Amino acid sequence: VREGMGTTTGWSGAAVELMGLYVMECCGNGGRGSTTEVISAATSLVTLQLLILSSLHKEISVEYKTNVLSVTLSAMSSPATPAQSSTPSKLRPTLVAERAVLRLLSIVVGVRDGRVTSLLPHVCVLLRDRFIPLGSSDEVHASELLPHLLRLVRRIMSAHWKYFTVTEVVQSPGETAPTNPLAAALRGQRITRIWDNPGRISEFDMIMKLMLDCVRSSQSLPPDVVLAAISALRETDSAVRLFSVRDFAERWRPAYMTAIMEALLAEYLAMLSSDFSKLLYDLARSDWGNFWDSYLSGLIASMPLDGELKENLRQAWRMGGKEMSLTEFCSDCQDFLTEYKYSKSLVS
Repeated sequence: VREGMGTTTGWSGAAVELMGLYVMECCGNGGRGSTTEVISAATSLVTLQLLILSSLHKEISVEYKTNVLSVTLSAMSSPATPAQSSTPSKLRPTLVAERAVLRLLSIVVGVRDGRVTSLLPHVCVLLRDRFIPLGSSDEVHASELLPHLLRLVRRIMSAHWKYFTVTEVVQSPGETAPTNPLAAALRGQRITRIWDNPGRISEFDMIMKLMLDCVRSSQSLPPDVVLAAISALRETDSAVRLFSVRDFAERWRPAYMTAIMEALLAEYLAMLSSDFSKLLYDLARSDWGNFWDSYLSGLIASMPLDGELKENLRQAWRMGGKEMSLTEFCSDCQDFLTEYKYSKSLVS
């Protein structure tokens, strides 16, 4: 097996092509070939590639991995047909194969290589047209697909960050940039933003909306799915400073903070309150001034409480207005939630 993995020829290439044929019969073409035997064969062949890529990661050439990705994308190119059933909780027959395909994609797109990057637009189309609609179709399919889907988008963002973003140096308002490029780079402020490309912006927004919808749906989604979304967000920020990207800060950060705070205040998935608080901390520390002066003050002002109770909520943040450690933030956040619960009981 090791000797055959260095190229895409011979039995190894044939195995990939065979996998593609069965995946196409199982999941492509509107699922016309979705018999039990075809689904089982497709799943087995995808699982074989998973084992090969996982066990022989260093021995396998990038050409082979790119071929696996290309064949899989081609086989899955037709949009999925949503299950039409009188029983919404009934799983799609092809779900086990589709889940295996997501796991396979997660391994391959983690390769940092231009040949893999060049296929990302097709990967994003597959997510948009097939996997995100399937994962959002009902709670049962969400629990089966979304953890794998979230792992995939996290690997896309971490491994191919430059596909989405560009870092540039900007001068402060009213300041004249030095004519020397090196001096300008040293004096200017470095910002990271999404490329001025409608496709890139759309793909970035699609991924952000997917994870935001998981956080917003904490009342209905299984805890493991919500935790997977929180972990994907925190790990991506840790790897590439997602929360400091200009586009995220301007268009997504307020929505995420609102969704997190709503889940905390309503006590949805109380077992995840610590995870929600840590995610809120990561968002807050990307711009402390915005968190204290804009978001939190606006949140308290909008609450249907009298002036004294609102002031008590402000005082719950003992370190309000300053940078905080994670421990300090989580402690004050818990005090804030306890004070809110008490204030709410007084006016109910």
